Amino acid sequence: MSNYLDNLSPELAVKTLANLEARGIKTNIIIEEDLNLVKLEGAEDEFDLSACMAKLSVNKVNPKPFTPGNMHGTAALWGEINQLTELGAKYEQEFIVRGHQALYELLASIYSLALRIEADQNAASIKEDIRTQLKETLDIKVQAKANAMQMLVKFIIRTDKMSASRYAKVLDVAYQDSVTPADFPAYVARRGGIANIQDTEAKQVAKKEGGNLDKERLGLIRKYFENERFLSEITFTYSGDTIMFNAEKDTSAEQSSFAIFIADYEGNSQYRVISANDFGKTFEDTILRFIGKSFPEDIAVLERGIRKQMQKIARNELLAPELRTNFKRLANEPMKFQASVVIDQEVHSKEGGN
Repeated sequence: MSNYLDNLSPELAVKTLANLEARGIKTNIIIEEDLNLVKLEGAEDEFDLSACMAKLSVNKVNPKPFTPGNMHGTAALWGEINQLTELGAKYEQEFIVRGHQALYELLASIYSLALRIEADQNAASIKEDIRTQLKETLDIKVQAKANAMQMLVKFIIRTDKMSASRYAKVLDVAYQDSVTPADFPAYVARRGGIANIQDTEAKQVAKKEGGNLDKERLGLIRKYFENERFLSEITFTYSGDTIMFNAEKDTSAEQSSFAIFIADYEGNSQYRVISANDFGKTFEDTILRFIGKSFPEDIAVLERGIRKQMQKIARNELLAPELRTNFKRLANEPMKFQASVVIDQEVHSKEGGN
């Protein structure tokens, strides 16, 4: 059986053990094979924080300032600084490093048991039993789709719900990366710890969602210019050739929507066309992105603006009735994007509460 400092978060573990050690109580926590936590009274601990604290003298009155140039005062100052530095190094090694390693090993054991449960032919009934225990003993509701890792973390790391949520996420990330339980502690350490893994994954999700929104926004900008042809009253006849820059990629995915003209202004509202260009969809997207910089960043606002454009097209009596009817239908379809709503809520404390 492996020894564990605690099943709390590192922060709570440090505070709890420090208080116990300061009172001279020797404690330890182990985890049995059935994952029941058992406290052993009187177990030996290699590091006694209260013993280290006893070596320091504490002046309860206002300390006298160190006089500049006073060699004795300066030496005393650096003596205390060095003493505190040694204590800090010992605290870092004994509590932080060992505490984190113990946490990683505990999570590895949870991970191992969860994988065994999921592989069992009676996995569904086992998870239902755990879900029932969570509800009856801890009053914690778990969704039916929750996996064994999520439920076990909630059941075992029961004193800190926020930490339990973080740990469950990290276990899920490890599972997605095909990490074995034996390699889990080294995996977490290599990736910079629990917090760093969670932060990295959150940024990757945000980046992915941001990329999806960028594509949606570009699609709306393109739709705006495609619709605008039904409202524009400026036309001209061009008899020259159109240069295709991506003729070798002339597929439906690369098919452009617009011809890009290069023209020289000659004065008196006259332009001389130099060339007409079909750049293909990929480069056309770049041009539309650049032109669309002035469009609203809020994608819901942008969508509402295009719906108003569609309503305007539907009211244009110069257009064919079928076209107007189609735009009227499109304008009345449910919106795909919802506007962000911020509700200012005044919190009133209950009588007798905080």
